[in-house]
Amino acid sequence: METFSLERRNKLVIGALMLAARQPGSSWSIGQELVARSKRGAPDCRPRLISSFKGTLAVTCDSGEGGPYQFEIDLVRQSVRPLNPEAREVIEAVSAKNRGLAGSIPAGLAQPPRDGGR
Repeated sequence: METFSLERRNKLVIGALMLAARQPGSSWSIGQELVARSKRGAPDCRPRLISSFKGTLAVTCDSGEGGPYQFEIDLVRQSVRPLNPEAREVIEAVSAKNRGLAGSIPAGLAQPPRDGGR
């Protein structure tokens, strides 16, 4: 039986939540896209800690259709990176939906950063 430290469990939970989170200014998330593609109503997502020190983990989601979706989540940089073509397609679909909902300006670029980009 494998035991989890509280820190490890929290990192896994936060990483999974990042898939469900929306970027500021967007209205569609990776999690919503995975649910929309799932035949079961909700995808089966399983996180795996890659590096506790770096704050990275891998999440594999099975929607019941096609191959699994594999993502790498960086908790420090708060980023999600696709690890296979299926995951890349999901991220591209989410970006396209958010661009379409925000007009011709991609989400996150509508206003310049307050710090002048520094």
